[in-house]
Order: sequence, then structure tokens, then C-alpha cells
Amino acid sequence: GVGVAICAINYAWSSGQTFTWRESYGPDGTKYYDIEGPLFFAASNRFAKVMNPDNDPDSVEVRFSSSTSIMDYSAMEALHKIAVSYAGKNKKVVFKSLCPESEKMITKANKLCASIEYTS
Repeated sequence: GVGVAICAINYAWSSGQTFTWRESYGPDGTKYYDIEGPLFFAASNRFAKVMNPDNDPDSVEVRFSSSTSIMDYSAMEALHKIAVSYAGKNKKVVFKSLCPESEKMITKANKLCASIEYTS
């Protein structure tokens, strides 16, 4: 009982710590966020805090590594909130290079979260 719960919390904490990112700029001024690690409830909040719609340029691309997967709906909610916050500042954010399972999840959820723009 309690031991299993503690192990689950420890696993979620450890997995959430594998989330990393790098920021760079393209020659046209586009800002790139290169994301690695799984996106799920433990990492989604960190991901949302990394993004900076107030200070980012008008064009932003989030590029996910091959090790990045959207694991649950809290990650989908984070993508949606990020897209909405950039749109509210008249800025464009595009999410790229997700694994096929994550693409499928976004496609299904696109009816609910139309503000998430994804290109493969």
C-alpha cells in the first residue's frame, strides 16, 4: 500500500527531472525550444514555465526530440495553454517532431484544443 505509493511518487518525480530544453534563434529571428524527455503531469508545469510568451519573438517553434512523448492529458493541457497564451500576444507557436503516438493524441484532441498547431 504505502510503499507502492511512495515508489510511484518517486518514479514520477525522477521521470519529471529528465525533462530538458535548449533555446536558440534562427537567422530569421525565430526562437527555437528544443525539448527532450517525456511530457506528463510531473514535467508539464516545468514545460509551461519554460515558455515565455511575453518576451519571445513573434515566431516560436517547439521541436521535440525523438525521446519526447505526450504521456497524458496534463501535457495536452500544457500545450493548449501555451498556444493560447502566445495567440493572446498575437504570436505564433508551432509544435514539431512529435512521435506518432503523440501526433495521434493531438489529432484526436484537436477538436477540443483547436489552438494547438502541429506540423510533422
